[in-house]
Amino acid sequence: MGYADAQNLFASGRAAVYNTGTWDLPGLATTALDTKTRDDVDFFTLPLTRGSATAENEYVTSSGIGMAVNSRTYDPLVRDFLKFALTRYPARYAAAGVLAPTTDAKTVVPDNATPLYARAVATANDVGQKIAVPWDTQLDPTTNTKFQQNLVLLAQGDVSPASFISTMDTVIRRNAPRYSR
Repeated sequence: MGYADAQNLFASGRAAVYNTGTWDLPGLATTALDTKTRDDVDFFTLPLTRGSATAENEYVTSSGIGMAVNSRTYDPLVRDFLKFALTRYPARYAAAGVLAPTTDAKTVVPDNATPLYARAVATANDVGQKIAVPWDTQLDPTTNTKFQQNLVLLAQGDVSPASFISTMDTVIRRNAPRYSR
């Protein structure tokens, strides 16, 4: 199942859980969402386990879409673009009602927001201090794509855990050495 299909099933009330992030607030926490399901949408964080190294407000959060700069092609044009992106983008993004990738821009909750929107923004503003880098972000693009595709198949029961592990081990063995050079 693709992203759009999963989102449509959830937004129409035909799926109980939808794994998404704050980027979907404009569609899921505003009057744009159908009134039949609007009051049924919420979010939750996973509970702590005994002896957890993290606090209640420390959980994996996404920083958005990453960007990399090739040191061999870094030039004044790239430098100017990065300066523009890092000084102008966060404020413009936050003004549009989306959580900015930096902490110096305050997200503007839109006028048509449901209470869920403001709660999600407040929760995001109270994330703890521990930092973790999700392991899948360290994968090369080919392996990450294969991982995402096979994860869906695994969740749907179309491949066995053993097959998933074997496939991913093979893909990582093939692609990781070339990517990490």
